[in-house]
Amino acid sequence: MRDDGLVQNEDLADAIYDSVREPERLREVMTRFANELGSDAAYFKIVDNEAGEVAAGAGGGLPEGSDRDYLTNYLASDVRVPRVNKAPRRLILDDRQLISPIELRSSAFHREFLPRYDLAHLLHVNISRSPQYTTILTCGRSHGRGAFETVQSHILAAYVPHFEESCDLHLRLLRLGGFAVLMSAAFDALPVAGIILDGEGRIIFINAMAKDILGDGDGFAIRGGRLTTADPRAASALQRALRRTPPAGGGPDAFGPVFPVRRPSSRPDYRLELRPLPVSCGFRHEDAAAMVLALISDPAREILSVEQRLRRDFRLTPAESALAMAVASGTLLREYAERRGVTIGTVRFQMKQVLAKTGSRRQSDLVRLVGTGDNGVRL
Repeated sequence: MRDDGLVQNEDLADAIYDSVREPERLREVMTRFANELGSDAAYFKIVDNEAGEVAAGAGGGLPEGSDRDYLTNYLASDVRVPRVNKAPRRLILDDRQLISPIELRSSAFHREFLPRYDLAHLLHVNISRSPQYTTILTCGRSHGRGAFETVQSHILAAYVPHFEESCDLHLRLLRLGGFAVLMSAAFDALPVAGIILDGEGRIIFINAMAKDILGDGDGFAIRGGRLTTADPRAASALQRALRRTPPAGGGPDAFGPVFPVRRPSSRPDYRLELRPLPVSCGFRHEDAAAMVLALISDPAREILSVEQRLRRDFRLTPAESALAMAVASGTLLREYAERRGVTIGTVRFQMKQVLAKTGSRRQSDLVRLVGTGDNGVRL
């Protein structure tokens, strides 16, 4: 950790924000976070107290299935959860501060779950800003690695603000409910990349094509949850748009010009159009009233790939679309699992999701849908 208290691994901090928009990445991010912290496991969960449901949750470093094991068998009786939730935000606590010796001896979580996964030392921090939700970040170490030291607490504290901002974004999307699903589908249908930014440049919403463009790292990037570009002219235009207070009701003056954005790959320039959103749109962001819609056109993407069409038309995740393409090319599920370094159970679960989303009854239907052949893939 640097002396200024900021996180040392900025790529990991960016990935924490990305995992909110792509929940399938949360487990991978938590594994990276556990390694960064020098722990054996890290777990992040958001519990809706009113509905009694887990809104989001994933752990890294532990065997696959441990998340489900905890949520199904131990969360309801875990006395630490409400105690962490009542603790001051950002206060780092260990189990000795949360549970008495008598409770410890009778706790199924401590007697069964922790020994099962070789965990002995835990740190917790409350990162919830909403009374409706319990949001906790937990890190664990094995007997062999020993108790957490002060340096681990400092590293954990440095990342807490990033988890807070990421959590807030996730909860804002949850509050939009079904309307967000509808608008997300409409936003994804745009023929250009679309990103909604608050007055500080933080990303509020992003469509599928924008995710692809940002994933290329070829002219645009996310840093600390904010949209950035290395092209000086476009960066200056973006900053001017973010500082500007849009006129009520919009109008011709509310729309910015189109700027070319140079790409390190020397591919044709992106075209960036900045449109300040009118205050009269009715949406109020809690941190910044001014918002901007950034539209990015990419001449190199005039023809979508088959995989991009799958993701756009059927709302497949990147992992699901990659699996669909592999299946269509004749790859066996076991071969695919070995190649990706995941269990066959995970791949079978992903395949069920792909079939459900595409309306396919069997793998041969999926192959015909992709259009690369009509031979199924054997389980």
